[in-house]
Amino acid sequence: MFLVSSCEFLSKVSQTVMNDQLPYRTVPDPSAVAGGALAFPRPVLSRLLPGLTAILLLLIGCGYWGFLRIQEKQRRDLCRLVKQQACGDLEQLLGEQARGLEAVQVPLLSHVELIAAFKAGDRGRLLAIARPLFNELNARVAITHFNFIKPDRTVWLRLHKPELFGDRIDRFTALEAERTKAVAVGLEFGQIGTFTLRVVRPVFDGGQLLGYLELGKEIEDVLDRIVEFDGVEKILAIRKDALDRSRFEVGMAMLGREADWDRLPDHAVIYSSIPLPVEAECLIGGDAVNQKHAAADEIRVDTRHWRISSVPMTDASGRDVGELLLLHDVTTLKAAQRKETFVAGAVAVTLLGALLAMVFVMLRRSDTGIRNQQRELAERAARLKTQDQQLEQADRLASSGAAFRRVRAGGDVS
Repeated sequence: MFLVSSCEFLSKVSQTVMNDQLPYRTVPDPSAVAGGALAFPRPVLSRLLPGLTAILLLLIGCGYWGFLRIQEKQRRDLCRLVKQQACGDLEQLLGEQARGLEAVQVPLLSHVELIAAFKAGDRGRLLAIARPLFNELNARVAITHFNFIKPDRTVWLRLHKPELFGDRIDRFTALEAERTKAVAVGLEFGQIGTFTLRVVRPVFDGGQLLGYLELGKEIEDVLDRIVEFDGVEKILAIRKDALDRSRFEVGMAMLGREADWDRLPDHAVIYSSIPLPVEAECLIGGDAVNQKHAAADEIRVDTRHWRISSVPMTDASGRDVGELLLLHDVTTLKAAQRKETFVAGAVAVTLLGALLAMVFVMLRRSDTGIRNQQRELAERAARLKTQDQQLEQADRLASSGAAFRRVRAGGDVS
């Protein structure tokens, strides 16, 4: 009877404990805190460093590209400056030369014997009087052409080529002097195929037109004087359709120059301060592609780098007859720019390395801080779990004691 009562008593206590058990709080598993849902799936360093590195590389690369573009612009600006200087010098020097030729004509028109021989049509006497004057002018002011022209524009005497006479001149300056009865000036080709600055002045005697006095000079000294920068060379090429081959060869022989007619397909070189480089041949004339190439690029001849630009050449009538090729030696400039590029590259690499190191340290510190926080959180979670387990055990013991007291109070055990 006692055993039965004891078993019933324990059964009731157990039932009471199960019914009266207090709820307890749950805490996250420390393993879950350390490496599960609350843990960061990827470290900050591995997530951010590749992207930041790419951004820094892009920024440094853009800066380096911009630096190279600035250097290219410097070379282009220098080439443009040379071309502008050439155009300005050419216009100024031709104007000065033309005014000088006009000034030389004035005393010649006052030479009584000279004008009398021209009026009389005595070619031999005119040659005897004018030859010493021509030689003096040639030596003093480099006059290469000295012509007496009749009113119908036929050549009466060429001091530089006395054997050539009787041909009719249809050049723009002669026609303009005939039309205006005033001085006409311009660059033109002559009978012997030379590109000459000419000044044609009507000659009057008592209101009667005796003819025209023409003085001219080759523009070689003008070309020598334009763009007097160090390392700038000039080459003047004339279109073949503006020349006669036989006359061109005669003119070049008279000036002591080589007449290489067959070297270029459409142009002939009549002046060059240096021999025409083979690499520059394709840049003379041609289509728009070549012209764009000539204006923008450079050539390399042996160890020298030459920047190319060209100035169109027109005659007195405004007709395009050729081009003046300007070659600017940029070897020294490019060497200096290469040195600047090396220094800039070294600075860029150093800066990139320093920035990446700084970013790496910052991200690594962030990762360390996050891992420390995760570790601390896991430790706190473990302590909370231990405390909850202790509370749960205490609650169960308290519930068991309360059930025991109720059973005894009910008198179930005798």
